[in-house]
Amino acid sequence: MSDDNEALRRLVPELQLLESVAEGLRSRIGLVNAAISEFHAANSTIDGLKEATKGTTILVPIGGGSFIKAKVTDYEKIVVDVGANVSLEKSFDEAYEDLETHIRELEKSRTNLQAQLQETESNLNNMRNQVRELSQRLQQGNGNVRRA
Repeated sequence: MSDDNEALRRLVPELQLLESVAEGLRSRIGLVNAAISEFHAANSTIDGLKEATKGTTILVPIGGGSFIKAKVTDYEKIVVDVGANVSLEKSFDEAYEDLETHIRELEKSRTNLQAQLQETESNLNNMRNQVRELSQRLQQGNGNVRRA
């Protein structure tokens, strides 16, 4: 009986840690999904701007689902964030391809994170089953002691 108690005491913190890891992975997947959506939206905007001419009125997102009307003055270059607070002017095609590259990288990251989450959840299920079995054995053992 004491072996089961010791095993249960050891497994419960491990189970809690694994649940925390799974939650962290779910959170990271959510962040990656949000970034992918943002890059897809940027590419959709680039596609729309390709058809714009000088003086065309467009809606520019300013955050929080809000927009401001603006007129296109330069429709040949896009300012693109390249990281570390550095932005460069690029052609529509270069900007589009850069964003597609980011999307592909993020999709690879998401795939890896999903595989890690699946493995973690499998381990979680196995560990939960072990905890359940140990708990049942301990309860049955305690029931036997009370009857004696």
